[in-house]
Amino acid sequence: MCSDASATTLHGVSKRQKTGRLVALIVCAFFFICTFLSFAYILIHADHVHDHDGPDGGCATCIHITAAKNLLKTVGAAVSAAAVSLGNAFVVVSALRLIGFYVDCRSLFALKVRLNS
Repeated sequence: MCSDASATTLHGVSKRQKTGRLVALIVCAFFFICTFLSFAYILIHADHVHDHDGPDGGCATCIHITAAKNLLKTVGAAVSAAAVSLGNAFVVVSALRLIGFYVDCRSLFALKVRLNS
């Protein structure tokens, strides 16, 4: 029985893997919540009354809406780029697996040739 921190549990998943998965889940949830709240802020304050007496004579709400729109544009571009690259990688891997089914491997091991010298 192994007693170190990376010992496997009941389903063959180590504690470090579980911790990593939990952290990834929390980061994804935080990312989704921030994106949703930014979108909600834009929708709620789209038709606001302008307050031009704020700092530098600008409307603070307009500045926040512009920042939220820029954030959503940046996140959208990153997500779409990641989706395209992962989609392309999936197509390449699927094509290679499909080609692998049709390629006949004729090595000595595959032909079960015994090499006794």
